[in-house]
Amino acid sequence: MLTANWHMNKHVLGTKEWAVTQWLWAIGLLMYLPRGIWSDWLSIILANMLIVIGSFVLLRGFSKYQGIKSTPVFIECSAILLMLFGYYYLTIVTFDIELRVVMLSFFSFFIMLRAFTILWPLFKTKNGIAAVVGFGIGFHGLFFLSRVFLTISDDTTNSLLSGGAGTVWMLSEAIIFIFWSTISFALLTNLKLQKDLKQLADKDPLTNLLNRRAIFEVCQKSIKAGLLSQVSVLVLDLDKFKSINDNFGHSVGDRVLKHFSTLVSKSVPQKAMLGRTGGEEFIIVLPNTSKDIAEEVASNICNKTRDALILVDEQSIQFTVSIGIANGQLNLSTDLREIINNADKAMYSAKNSGRDCYQEYSNCPKLNSI
Repeated sequence: MLTANWHMNKHVLGTKEWAVTQWLWAIGLLMYLPRGIWSDWLSIILANMLIVIGSFVLLRGFSKYQGIKSTPVFIECSAILLMLFGYYYLTIVTFDIELRVVMLSFFSFFIMLRAFTILWPLFKTKNGIAAVVGFGIGFHGLFFLSRVFLTISDDTTNSLLSGGAGTVWMLSEAIIFIFWSTISFALLTNLKLQKDLKQLADKDPLTNLLNRRAIFEVCQKSIKAGLLSQVSVLVLDLDKFKSINDNFGHSVGDRVLKHFSTLVSKSVPQKAMLGRTGGEEFIIVLPNTSKDIAEEVASNICNKTRDALILVDEQSIQFTVSIGIANGQLNLSTDLREIINNADKAMYSAKNSGRDCYQEYSNCPKLNSI
């Protein structure tokens, strides 16, 4: 199942590692079964090492999924060699099954602990899928701690299917965990696909800025949460942008749009919401910001845009921007639309005033809810 999941969703980081992990764990578990029939090298040492290697592959999958650095290969290889030496010594040199079980149990516990820390940012989102994954990791970690105590009291010299309390508990948990991990990995893949789809719906593909719908959605959530009571809106429109497309081509026009979006992103406060509403038009929403600060932001953007240069075939392209500013109180989402419309009118006023400037909406009384 996870192999098919990987092939269908290769763009989702971590799916390959999860598929490899399942194969290593499944093969290792199956190699436990003929213990006492096969040699100890196969049914004990190799079987357990497959589980150890699979555990590190699991962590690599989680790290890739979260977009963070994996454990250094040197540390992983050192731990694998240390476990190999431990299994060789406790199996071939001195056959001590209790220490062997304790060693693997503590190793697995720390693997689950590390997995939990890697996925902690996901768990903090309180997502239902994250809760399922977190429960499984926690249960598996606690199982290995309990296995230490079961090892002391159970007859561990029997084969895996002998019926002892500890061995039956281990087999049952292993089957449950493999089933749970299969479902969890598939759910995590689905969660990533949902996030990708939402990003496609919320972001402008050229500039990676929010689109108009996403700007409204974010603002409405802030209004409902009581975090947004007053707002300044800037509507920006690049001057004579059509002539750039006509004279230099749309590819150069796209470069100008991306350069401008980067310039504006670096010129607005961190709390600002920046989006592209279409064509050469952009919008900036400044939460709980006065008209004076909004004018400072607009002036800064005008100056930086005027000084910006795009080189095309050793020819420099300069461009300017016209900005409209409106400010008002927010009670309902309809108020935000009215403020944006006012900023849009102010932008056209800036165009009519000669472009390359900003204009504040002169008649901006407190907006009441409708």
